[in-house]
Amino acid sequence: MRMIWINICLLMLFGAIEALAQSKSLLINQTTEQKKNRWEQNEVMLLSLYWLGSIIDAGQTIYGLDHGAVELNPVLGKKPGKIKIYSVKLALGTLATSLCHYSPSKDRKFMLALVNTIQWSAVLWNGKYAGVGLRLQF
Repeated sequence: MRMIWINICLLMLFGAIEALAQSKSLLINQTTEQKKNRWEQNEVMLLSLYWLGSIIDAGQTIYGLDHGAVELNPVLGKKPGKIKIYSVKLALGTLATSLCHYSPSKDRKFMLALVNTIQWSAVLWNGKYAGVGLRLQF
């Protein structure tokens, strides 16, 4: 069961990266409105880092919950299940990606920096204070 979740997460991550990377080749017949939503390479990298952090955070959360930790996120509750954790992560990631995609480039960079700061702060907090580190349980 763990390998299925790992494979699903990796497929989603690499699919998003590939779709955004291929967007450069689709610019030939685009209107000016569509060209505003073109992603630069560093923006794709920041989005990929966000999704990677989200996957690591979900794995850390599940590992911690299996070993007696309590979830501090009030949206999830104290002892959420795997499906709830993955559903919330997927929904928030999709919302963040959509908001970034339809934002002007200067706002997109700010938003990507913000979501990365929040996401990786959670990953580091889990490692330093909760003692979870980068051990993952999917």
